[in-house]
Amino acid sequence: MSLSKRYLGLAVSLLLLYLLPAEWLELQRWAVIDGGEVWRLVSAHWSHVGLVHLALNGLGVLVLAALFPPRESWRVWLACVIVLALAVSLALLATLPALAWYRGFSGCLYGLFIYEAIRQLRSQPWTAAAVLVLVVGKLVIDGLGLGSTRTSALIGAPVIDTAHVAGALTGAALALTRALTGRLESN
Repeated sequence: MSLSKRYLGLAVSLLLLYLLPAEWLELQRWAVIDGGEVWRLVSAHWSHVGLVHLALNGLGVLVLAALFPPRESWRVWLACVIVLALAVSLALLATLPALAWYRGFSGCLYGLFIYEAIRQLRSQPWTAAAVLVLVVGKLVIDGLGLGSTRTSALIGAPVIDTAHVAGALTGAALALTRALTGRLESN
C-alpha cells in the first residue's frame, strides 16, 4: 500500500500549522466580516481545538490516502481542497450567525471523501460505494443527533455538523462538475 504524497503533505501541513496559535487561523465571524481577514476562510481548516481533534482529522486524511490513489494533477486536487475550505466557511457564516469561531478540517475531509468516492466509482466500485454509504450514513446519524455527542466530548468542543454537510455537498458538486467537464472535453 502506498500513500500519495499529496495526502501525506496535507497531513503534515495540518500538523505543522497546529503549532501556530489557533486564534491566528480560526474562522472568526467578526474578523472576516468586519476586519476583512479573508484568509481565515481557508486557514480555519488547518487549526484545531486540541491534539485529539488534530489526530482524528489527520487519521481521516491518512485513511483517505490509503483508499484512493490520485486520479488528477496536484493542481486540480489543491484547487478542490481550497474550494472545499471556502465553501464550508461561507456556509457556516451564512447559516450559523451565532457561531463566533470555527476550527477543524472535518468539513473538508467529508468533502474529500465524497469527491474521491464519486470520482473513483468506476475504478474502485466497491470501495467507493462503501465510502459513500458510510459517509452519508454518518451524516444522517449526526443529523438525527445520535452521533456527535461522543465526538464533542472526545475533542472538547461542539461538533459543527453543518460543516460536514457543507463539505459533503461541495465534494459531490465538485466531483459531478469534474465528471461533466471531462465528458465535454472528450467530445
